[in-house]
Amino acid sequence: MTFRFGGLLSVSLLLLFCNYSVPTFAISTSISPEIIAPTVAATTHFRLQFDGSLRPPRNIKYPTISHRTAICAACIGMVRTYTNTKNICDQSNDGEMVVTPLAVGAMELPVSMETTLHHAEYGGLLMGLEWLIDFIIRKGENEKNMLRLTLTIEGDCRTVIDQLNGKSIPRKLETLHRQSESLLDQLSNMIILNTEIRHIPRAQNSISDSLCYNLNNVISTESWLSIIHRLEEAENQMEQQSTPSQVSESSLSLSEIFETATERTKHYLRPPLYEMIAKLAVKVEDYELLISIGEQLIEEASSTNAKSRNKKKTGGIVTSLKRTGVIYQIQGWEGLGKEKKVRFLERKHLRILFTDAENDTSVGSQSIHKLKSLCNFTEGKWDASIPNVWKPMLDKWFVSARCKQPNEAAEDKLSPVWVENS
Repeated sequence: MTFRFGGLLSVSLLLLFCNYSVPTFAISTSISPEIIAPTVAATTHFRLQFDGSLRPPRNIKYPTISHRTAICAACIGMVRTYTNTKNICDQSNDGEMVVTPLAVGAMELPVSMETTLHHAEYGGLLMGLEWLIDFIIRKGENEKNMLRLTLTIEGDCRTVIDQLNGKSIPRKLETLHRQSESLLDQLSNMIILNTEIRHIPRAQNSISDSLCYNLNNVISTESWLSIIHRLEEAENQMEQQSTPSQVSESSLSLSEIFETATERTKHYLRPPLYEMIAKLAVKVEDYELLISIGEQLIEEASSTNAKSRNKKKTGGIVTSLKRTGVIYQIQGWEGLGKEKKVRFLERKHLRILFTDAENDTSVGSQSIHKLKSLCNFTEGKWDASIPNVWKPMLDKWFVSARCKQPNEAAEDKLSPVWVENS
């Protein structure tokens, strides 16, 4: 009897140490699975991811290119993390996260010679924080008993993250840093209990990164189609003009088109566009514009060569751009009667001018109809790693972005394009 009692006591102590009770030990045959399900606790927090883009990027060797496009983006979601708090022997679902998308947004930023990628990154952060404050205000009107939550901010720019965490001094970005701190203070006074700011690899920031990429495509597409339309109108006007004043007006129109193409068109699409403008410039005898086009082509060829990692692959393209640029300059100076300048350019670029034309990898002559099809993004291009739960919202955002861009004359053309989870 004593031996049996001691044995049962030892078994009971062993079960208690393993976090099992005696009734639980006899479950498999007499108690339903619903009763023995482990206790699961869920923690909820906001997650804000941001990103920025500057195209073409700043280059120390060629800092004179002021025509850039700066874009920022952000995505906000609600994350619920489930933790198994009872059954320590079964941790299969411990730490499982369920993300509910709240909003995605992107916008174009004003650009100056001082604009850097870090300005665009801060733009994405500020845009996301402003949306979150507005969301909490709107949500608070309907739900008076909102719990205080944690905010997690994630970005792939080490400089911005370190500045927000106090690891580095903002210096030139001090104004943007103060704005971010002010918005974070507002959130702390609302429902944000604490804020965690951390750096993530670019691969984990695919949503915001894809938003920047697609907005850049939308802007480039609308600008491209607008330039093509203006070129068609200029070509038609030249066929009908007869007086010197009309010729002068056409020349002025071409100069504006060239400036717009330099500012807003994708780098790889510019050469065929420059070729069309150059042909029309020859018709109206605008040789100064022809020289400007040649200089721009040489500058862009040098920039392409400096940024390229594979010199062999881009060597033919760079040579072709330089040759075309030199030819346009020579034609322009000939038209202005500057023979000395012509001879100088011919001697300086003798090797490029007489390079084997068979290796020419230029786009070549294109009709307006073909040029229209070169840049026409009708649907978004999203990173394959983006979770499916975000895809419907991203597709809806792309449609909204395309509908907004044509109205460039509107005062809110630089306002964010947001799409929220309905």
